[in-house]
Amino acid sequence: MVRLLLVAVVLLAACGQPAAGSPSPSATATVAVASPTPSPTPSPSPTPSPTPSVLPIFDAHMHYSRESWVAYPPEKIQALLDSLSVTAALVSSAPDEGTFRLKAVLGDRVIPMLGPYRNGSDVFSWARDGTIVPYVESAYRAGQHRGFGEFHLNVGQITLPVVKSVIAARRSRRPASKSWTVPVMAPWR
Repeated sequence: MVRLLLVAVVLLAACGQPAAGSPSPSATATVAVASPTPSPTPSPSPTPSPTPSVLPIFDAHMHYSRESWVAYPPEKIQALLDSLSVTAALVSSAPDEGTFRLKAVLGDRVIPMLGPYRNGSDVFSWARDGTIVPYVESAYRAGQHRGFGEFHLNVGQITLPVVKSVIAARRSRRPASKSWTVPVMAPWR
């Protein structure tokens, strides 16, 4: 998990910096010609980006699981996201507590997603583990979780009783006035 987070951080950092050896704008010789009226001076942007060359980013797939809490406290994550112009993120964590640790510092930039994982090993076993249903029910925070996911399924697992129960429970709790999403990671065929 930490290795995956480090890869993501490296990729984000690489995207936030100009490529080495990229051409920079060069001054060209021009001849000044007097103008009868002065040209307007462009006004600065009302909300400058921390990194002007980077557009704001919405991270649609972020995890803040237990293995990352010590090495990357929420304040460090906030500084990193600020430096990369990440304005908001869909966040799910194992356990769910990690999402709300980030939300306590980042506020509305964190869009909480409830996943079926209590820990990393649940990724491989949750679809057949009957204790996941009560976990998801007890972890759900009405009015705070905006969706259910991410979760992983193998071929044929969508029909398993645990999977059907968890999805049905999430659908029944879906607020009518808010949009919800259910991201699923599916294998490529």
